[in-house]
Amino acid sequence: LHIYHAGISNGSMRVRLLAEEKGLDWISHATDLSRQENLED
Repeated sequence: LHIYHAGISNGSMRVRLLAEEKGLDWISHATDLSRQENLED
């Protein structure tokens, strides 16, 4: 499972917490919204 997230996002924090609680294997992809990394391909 790949999770793309921004550190300040409450929604993505909830997803990461749920993945941990469920014991899922997941890979973190932190995105810096101030540098507009979310707009890259």
